Amino acid sequence: MDPNNDFNINTPVDHNERAYTVAKTICSMVAFVTNRRNNGDQLANSLTFLSSGVTDRVNIFLNYIGLTSSRKTAHHALNHLSRQAENRISSKLAKSPAKNLAPFLCVDNLDFKQRIHTKSMGHASQMFHGTWGYIHHPSPELIASVPVSDLTIESYYHAMSKASTFDVHSKMLLPTPKEEVHWEMVLKSQITEALLGHLASPTESFVSIPTKPPIIDQLSNERPDITMLKLMIASDNSAQGAGEVFESISHQSTLPMTKFSSRLQIVDGDLGTCTNVTSLRTQRVPSDHKEDSLSNIATLLGGAHTMWNVAQAIYSKHFGDSSDSRDSGAWRFLDSLGIPSHKMLEKKDFTLMIKNIEKIHKATLVYCLMVVMGNESASLTEELTPMSSSRIQDVVEETYSRFFSAQAKLDATLQPSPKLSNLILRLADFATVVEGDAAMKAGNIGRVMNVWKRWAVLAQGIKKLTQYSIQLPRMILLLNEVLPPGLGHILKHSLFVAPSGRQKHFVAKDQFLESQNYWLKHFFNNTGRGTNINRLKNTYSLNVPLLQELVHGLLADSGKKTVYQSHKNRINLRSLNNCLRMCRGKDVCYTASKLDEHVPKKVEDFYDVGIQKMKKLFVTKGKPLNKLRPPPMKIWSTTIDEELEKENDDSDVSVDGDVEPDVTDDELQSNQEDENEDDDDEVQSHQESENDDDTDHENESSD
Repeated sequence: MDPNNDFNINTPVDHNERAYTVAKTICSMVAFVTNRRNNGDQLANSLTFLSSGVTDRVNIFLNYIGLTSSRKTAHHALNHLSRQAENRISSKLAKSPAKNLAPFLCVDNLDFKQRIHTKSMGHASQMFHGTWGYIHHPSPELIASVPVSDLTIESYYHAMSKASTFDVHSKMLLPTPKEEVHWEMVLKSQITEALLGHLASPTESFVSIPTKPPIIDQLSNERPDITMLKLMIASDNSAQGAGEVFESISHQSTLPMTKFSSRLQIVDGDLGTCTNVTSLRTQRVPSDHKEDSLSNIATLLGGAHTMWNVAQAIYSKHFGDSSDSRDSGAWRFLDSLGIPSHKMLEKKDFTLMIKNIEKIHKATLVYCLMVVMGNESASLTEELTPMSSSRIQDVVEETYSRFFSAQAKLDATLQPSPKLSNLILRLADFATVVEGDAAMKAGNIGRVMNVWKRWAVLAQGIKKLTQYSIQLPRMILLLNEVLPPGLGHILKHSLFVAPSGRQKHFVAKDQFLESQNYWLKHFFNNTGRGTNINRLKNTYSLNVPLLQELVHGLLADSGKKTVYQSHKNRINLRSLNNCLRMCRGKDVCYTASKLDEHVPKKVEDFYDVGIQKMKKLFVTKGKPLNKLRPPPMKIWSTTIDEELEKENDDSDVSVDGDVEPDVTDDELQSNQEDENEDDDDEVQSHQESENDDDTDHENESSD
């Protein structure tokens, strides 16, 4: 075989580069064996192998042949890197994106168990409840795009102080006519995507067939400036714990508490974090010390946690009765798609839940399209049916009119069986989840805000979302109505980040933190040193980005390029055909009534229930709808100090209030004469003292 003839220039590995890398590695191994101080490559390899889970036994052999440093040296290197990371955290926290504006924080609770196999007194397994997060510096271009006056803490205090007189109206949470038109385009784009993906292909392009809704407010896909914080053994699951978390963050910044509290601090967190911070701030009012008042902290709900919890509540309402084989709820669609559905998914498996909702929604849309086209009895094939663009548009319009319009919803309620009504309501509710997930990945904050407004209304009608029915509208009103426009723009454009710097690969900031939590647990549980909480806190939590980069860099060190792939949530043809057979057998679209047909339980229109509830609260005396407004903030220090200073100017009491002024001999003799006169007229003065508190206290002291 002639190597020159068989050489392919398109091979993924550059052989010249490979030969150079091998030669360089051999030279470094020889140099390390000769002199252990020449250990640059070996130290990098030891950290890479440590983070990759290489056992200590294998590492000893690799160290023996000069390929890596010892495991002890690797841990010493991590400790040194941890000290550098602490200095970097301090400098990042001290750096302000704008005057009196602190870098943004994202925190989440993290539970770890330190497991002890051989237990004894004072030496047993214990659970640690901690909090971890990161620092996010918004891009300078984003900061420069808004007026500087909108980003000051004074403007924030001024806006929040007006919240007490802010009246909430239903129109602030309901979609505007323009947003309703956009939502119709969202639904039609979902229908079109299902049609072009499984049923038809356009033969020409005379008529525009959009498969994506219009962009409203697109975020920049610039790589975010993120620095991980040190793990804090303080849980944010309570008001006391939330206070300990902020105290720990201030210690990591090395800033004086006065300086730390004089900047506006934005914190992204889950529902519990936002609720506990608000509760703690309420408990500390009134406070004349800004270090304790927490008045400079503003919390925002994490986008991922909001979607997960709202989607789970919607999913549970449409899940159906899995114990009844005649039921045609969401569980029946999962079962026909070959997905286990004997019970609701666990709360922690949110990603799989969102994928299942998307599959149910798409399979339902495909069957509805086939009903409209009149070929619901046919089976799908790999080959799509050719269809003109005008015909595709007509099918989409008819499907929307038949299953998504207000008239279709009204007509379905008049049917003797609620089967069609339940299907239409599930399509409408699941469409919000599918659109919310797609808008977040696309980084389109305008579409996300439209979905959040629908969820805020829908949460009013679902009892399971009691906390979100208050906190989500509060955040929407805070961003759109209360805060200065410039600050609101900055916050909305900082809710999502693109870690890889690519379009359509945005994630919510709390979801990115969940990903870092996974890497932290992976590194900590696969290094062979046991579960020591102090090592986790002081070493690994500070070096997660570095270790993650070392693991990802192994592919580049091998001479190959990293290829990023988007995970598509697809339904294979066999599963979809089986689901369509179920739809025909159960007649989920209720095309014809039958005798002795099973009548399922009616599902409420939660969006309509939410609207009616808001209308009732709006017309009720006392304006109970105002509970949805952001909590007003009273800034006590500025107003009370000014009043006290004016009163103290004419007072003979010192400013501290604890030191009595000096009394001269003449004043002392005069006071004694006054006391004697008061003793003689005690009865008369007692009656007058009931109307004068100061005279009453003076008589009591003289007695």
